[in-house]
Amino acid sequence: MPQGSYYKYLTLYFIGGSGIALLGIVVVVAWYLQGWQQMRHRIISASMAPHFYGPHVSVICNDCGFPFACGMEAGTCNVQPVCPNCGYTAISPTVNATWGDSISIVPWTTPRAEPQRWETVLYQHSANARELVVKRVVGLPGEQIAIHAGDLFVNGVRPARTLNQFRDSAILIYDGRYCPQRTDAPSRWKLLQNKSHWHITPGKLFFKPTTPRSEPTWPELIADNGSIDWITYKHVDSSPDAIRGGSEASIDDYLPYNQHLPARRHYVTDLMLRCSIKFSGNGWLACSMSHGENVVVAQISLTARKITLITPTGPVESEIGLRPQIGVENRETLLEMAVYDRQAVVALNGITIYAVRLDDLNCEKPPITESLRLSAYAATIRITAFQILRDVYYLDSGGANQPWSLPRRLGPEEYFLLGDNPAISLDSRHHFDTWPVQRKLLHGKVLKMNR
Repeated sequence: MPQGSYYKYLTLYFIGGSGIALLGIVVVVAWYLQGWQQMRHRIISASMAPHFYGPHVSVICNDCGFPFACGMEAGTCNVQPVCPNCGYTAISPTVNATWGDSISIVPWTTPRAEPQRWETVLYQHSANARELVVKRVVGLPGEQIAIHAGDLFVNGVRPARTLNQFRDSAILIYDGRYCPQRTDAPSRWKLLQNKSHWHITPGKLFFKPTTPRSEPTWPELIADNGSIDWITYKHVDSSPDAIRGGSEASIDDYLPYNQHLPARRHYVTDLMLRCSIKFSGNGWLACSMSHGENVVVAQISLTARKITLITPTGPVESEIGLRPQIGVENRETLLEMAVYDRQAVVALNGITIYAVRLDDLNCEKPPITESLRLSAYAATIRITAFQILRDVYYLDSGGANQPWSLPRRLGPEEYFLLGDNPAISLDSRHHFDTWPVQRKLLHGKVLKMNR
């Protein structure tokens, strides 16, 4: 065979083989996607709100423009919705009746693949194979499950979530991107010094030093003796139950989706701040969070190019320094600071810098109304897009805040599932004795489609 013909046939063989392999891949992907499409479902319950909506009323606040949802009973919303962001009573909902969220189910790839804690899953609730329910996995086979003060305990220990896992279940309670238009709307930020260098404008916080001050030390940041230029977040009760509009309140487990239902409310201590920051010059920004009787401070130093986490037992240094793009003029930096699961977590631009355990601290005392503060030194700082989020509180609304635990450990094939809306969710707390969730009843992981 001539050499040219040899290469010709070799090329055709290669192309043909690649084509067959590619065709096989296309067939497999098409089969998988077809199966995925066939496993679409729609939420018909409110037990996973606000992360998965059942039938609801969609509302856009007529004052601040904040979008939110309110659940329905018997196909109607029996209350005049109140904006959870600014406390304004909406005149009318923008949409009367809205279907529940559309979801897709991703089956576990092999029979041996096991559901993971904090995953949202679809499972068969009863002997009726058509009765499918969406819940979050919190307990795995062989574990002892308990709930104390709204927090989950596994084998006597509070399991620590990653920041991504906390983001997936955290509940937004204030969004500074939506500013009220009315002049009597309560401010969410308060200056703690008469001659403060902080300036509050709608949707923005500015810090611009004009006169030099002595730089505070880390014990002063923790002790807060009144000499530091703090600005504090002031939580406001924006529920229909508020006695006085705009009144300061401690953060609790009020859920706007449930505002059509009566509910007993509980304090929540696990919080998160998310905001966008622009730095210029040198100096630092400090974010302080009160957690029970304790204070934890994250200090971002532009001068030292590092982040320090300060706890009541002293500062903790990270090996991760500030990246070059942080602190550059007119460049945004996303700051996330949270205290949850007895740990303090700090992230910049989505990268976790700290995840420090706080097991030795007493975190049981209810928070004060001013549980989050910001301070700065020397640098010029602008803060926008600030959001405050809270953790899920797992005791139901009718309870008296008493500790609760399973009477026994989970069996080899048993899982414990809870709803993100504990006040109305019927889950493993209620039917474990009569219908424990077996592995064979779990259909797959839930993915939320676009609303």
